[in-house]
Amino acid sequence: MGKSDQNTRMQDLASRWLNGSLSETEQREFDDWFSSSVNTPIFIQEHIASSKEMHCRTLLERVYKEAKIRRRHRRLRVCGAVAAVLLAALVGLYVVYEKVNMNVDSSHFVVLEDVAPGTNKAVLTLADGTVLDLNSDQEGIVIGDEITYTDGRRVLDEHRSSSLMMLNTPKGGQYQIVLSDGSKVWLNAASSLKYPTAFSSEERIIELEGEGYFEVAKDSKRPFKVLCRGQEINVLGTAFNVSAYPGEREVKTTLVRGSLSVSAHHSSVTLKPGEESVYIDNQLYARIADVERTIGWKEGLFRFSHTELKKAMTELSRWYNLDIEYRGAVPTTYFSGEIERNLHLSSVLGILKESGLHFRLELHGSTQKLIIMP
Repeated sequence: MGKSDQNTRMQDLASRWLNGSLSETEQREFDDWFSSSVNTPIFIQEHIASSKEMHCRTLLERVYKEAKIRRRHRRLRVCGAVAAVLLAALVGLYVVYEKVNMNVDSSHFVVLEDVAPGTNKAVLTLADGTVLDLNSDQEGIVIGDEITYTDGRRVLDEHRSSSLMMLNTPKGGQYQIVLSDGSKVWLNAASSLKYPTAFSSEERIIELEGEGYFEVAKDSKRPFKVLCRGQEINVLGTAFNVSAYPGEREVKTTLVRGSLSVSAHHSSVTLKPGEESVYIDNQLYARIADVERTIGWKEGLFRFSHTELKKAMTELSRWYNLDIEYRGAVPTTYFSGEIERNLHLSSVLGILKESGLHFRLELHGSTQKLIIMP
C-alpha cells in the first residue's frame, strides 16, 4: 500500500476510532500503525462534530477512554484540521493542540493525571544581586557569621558580607530561616522575607510578602517589627502567623502566644493569644482567631473549617503551583476537615470531589492549571 493510500486508510480508521466503531480487526490494524508510525500525522475532519469546541471535546473524551483501556501504548498522535491529539498514556499525559486552517494556535494544553505536592524550595538573593538556589534536601538556613543550612553545611563556599538579603519561596515551595538574633521564620509558598544579616542595636526590622510563621527571640531592648502591606507588627518575644499575600483583600496577623500590637492607617490594636488582627480597606480590627486552622500549613496540613471553595482553591494553587480557572456556574461550596499537604494533588482532589467538585488538570506551556467546573 502506498503512503498516500495508507494515510487515507489511517484517517478513516482514526475517525472511526474516535466514535468507537472499529472492529477487532481494524483495531489491531490501528494499533499496529500506532506502534510503528507514532510520528505520522493523521487528519480527522472537522465535520464529524457540530463545532470546533465539540470536536475538541470529543477528541478529549475518546483519549480519556483510550488511556484507561490501553495503558501499554506509549504515544498516540492524531492530528486534525481543527484539533490534533497526542496521547502519552504511559506517563498519564494527554495533549490537545488546536489548529485552524492548518496554522497552529498558540494555545495548547496537556491534561494531567496528577501533580506532586510542594517541597522545600527557595532562592536566596544577596545585596549584590547574587541569586542562590537553596538545597531542596534542607529545611532551611541559619544566618550567623556564615550562612549555613540547618545541618551546619555552608551555603556559600566563601564568606560574603551582605547587609540585606531576601529569601523567596516560589509557588510549590516552603523554607525556614533562623535570623541572626535567633528568631525563626517559616515561609509558606509564594512568599518572600527581606532581612539584614545583623540587626541594629535598637530594633529588629524585617519585611514580609506572602505568609510566614514567626517565633521571635525575646529581646526587651530591641523590639521586633514586621512590615507588610502597609501595616507594622511590633513584638518583643512571641509566636504568630502573618498572611499578607498580594492580591488578597485581607492582611491577617494571628497571635499564637505572647503579645503584640499591629498598626496600620493611623489605627492600632493589641492582640492576646487566640486573637487576630484584620486589615482590609484601610480598616484595622481584632477578632477571635481559628489558630489551628491558620497555622495548619506550618504543621503540614490543609485545615478547612467551612472554607469557601475559592479560598480553598487558592491555598491549593500556591502549594501545588497551579493557576485556577472557573468555568460555568460553579456552585457555592464549603469544605471542612484536614488533609495532609504531602499528598499528591489527585488524592486531595479525590477527597474534595466527595463534596461534588468537578475538575480537570491541564498544562498550558509551563503553567499547570486546575479547571473547576459545575
